[in-house]
Amino acid sequence: MPTFAAVVAHFDPHNQLDATFREVLDGLLSVVDRLVLVTTSELPPDCLANDSRVTVIRRPNIGYDFYSYRVGLDALREAGPFDGVFIANSSFLLASKARFIAALEEMVQRSSPNQIQGFTKSYMMERHLQSYLLFIPRQVLESAWFPSFVSSIAPTSTKFDLIHTYEVGLSRHAALNKVSVASVLRLGFGEYCSACAAAIRSAWATRSFVEALGFTLFGRWAISNPVHFAAPALAGRCGVIKTELLKDNPHRIDTSWVRDAISAESRPLVEAYLSRIKPFVPAGVPLLQGPAPQRMPLPWTKVITVEGTRPCKPDIAVVVHAYYLEPLQDLCKLLKHITEPFDLIVTTPHEADVPLLLDILGPYAANLTIAVCENRGRDIGPFLSLLRKGLLSPYNAVLKLHLKKSLYSPNGDSWRQSLFAGLCGNALTVRRCIALLRSNSVGLIGPHSYFLTNPKFWGANRKKVSAILNAVGVADADQLRALAFFAGSMFWFSPAALEPLRAIPGELLDFEPEAGLQDGTTAHAIERVFTQITRHAGFAVTSEQLLGSDVYAVDASNHGVPVL
Repeated sequence: MPTFAAVVAHFDPHNQLDATFREVLDGLLSVVDRLVLVTTSELPPDCLANDSRVTVIRRPNIGYDFYSYRVGLDALREAGPFDGVFIANSSFLLASKARFIAALEEMVQRSSPNQIQGFTKSYMMERHLQSYLLFIPRQVLESAWFPSFVSSIAPTSTKFDLIHTYEVGLSRHAALNKVSVASVLRLGFGEYCSACAAAIRSAWATRSFVEALGFTLFGRWAISNPVHFAAPALAGRCGVIKTELLKDNPHRIDTSWVRDAISAESRPLVEAYLSRIKPFVPAGVPLLQGPAPQRMPLPWTKVITVEGTRPCKPDIAVVVHAYYLEPLQDLCKLLKHITEPFDLIVTTPHEADVPLLLDILGPYAANLTIAVCENRGRDIGPFLSLLRKGLLSPYNAVLKLHLKKSLYSPNGDSWRQSLFAGLCGNALTVRRCIALLRSNSVGLIGPHSYFLTNPKFWGANRKKVSAILNAVGVADADQLRALAFFAGSMFWFSPAALEPLRAIPGELLDFEPEAGLQDGTTAHAIERVFTQITRHAGFAVTSEQLLGSDVYAVDASNHGVPVL
């Protein structure tokens, strides 16, 4: 009798095993003998302990669903062999459990030794099966090429890279090895025309005139992304709806059909799910009332924490933005100057760099946290995201660094080295800075030579700086006119001193996409308010040379920046 298994990649931002997702698992368990759930959320180990057919594996939240597929398939090799394996993720919910099970059974019945099946096929980039649900037959599982493809799966820098390399890449590898791909969803003529119309309406609603015209004249419309443009057919035929269609509906598809498509059995679960996510993700489908989705002002972050070689709960932390990795060895030398246990928090926009960062930096920290973030606001945007999430609040002393290169100047490397030296160039400097912050009177310590007060360094930032300071109550006219900040945005600080930054309205923190600008951005404005906010919170601002004396009392009018 044939035996089947399933590998399911799970992620929930609120660390829950939602009832709608349990329905997906129950549907899979009706046709498989073994299920491996690979989760990147903080689920309790016994969340599915009542079913002996289920194995739960927890792993760090890197590599998206394809890395979870790799982990799950590796685990299944020890339990196999199986006549086929379903691969699924948690990006959809059930409109009808009965239709979902029937579609799974159809995949099994239609399976052949040299054919991979999926629910839908897309023509975005090139023809390929979409990876939210696939069925891999035994002959493919035991071939030479498929295990090699799975073992090659690694974190990528962007989700686009992941889709191109692994989702599209799987169908490409299959074709090279004479394995065909087929989809359960096959649109009738009327369904195809309806999907084409939805795609064209979306293009004109979300694209520029030129882009929309080109899409209309030359695009492949419905088959470019059937989970959106052919969503009614997918729900009716396979019983599934992609959650992104309900959460933020990026293509502005008409979703008036959704309520009628959901079975009476599934409707309470779906409505409960939508009610739970409503405070976090605005949506505009009939099941939810809310504003149109908007870009989050702060860059999003995905946090991964692992214990280092000296696990404990220190009151010291180092926050590093690692856009470039070339200065990483310089950073490691500096970390050795911190003789007490400390936590290390690294932000990076490059998910592919996470394994290397874990390997290199893990031995230095009591606990190591990697926050994968959008590249908005350079080091300031990710830093403010961490601060406003409260991730820095437990510490008394935090060192903020970033692996800057200042490519616009040949002096970039020497400036970075000078900033590093002034803050943590030796163990004595580190100990003095930590002691000052632990005194609870000093709130921020910066590199003395780069404390700037000359009005020429206002640049195009005065208006934004004034708006931010007014928002936190720093409204004194003299203070607004006086410029005073540490250039380079590297310093020691007490999180309590920067607490007012957590209260700034989101509309003032709209970090622009990175465009290489050297002035006038939200990041440049925030760089110029750290010292003002620290003083407003009742803390002193000093430098590593002044040992606690007020840096504002120093004549810094001649100070400058080597890269300007």
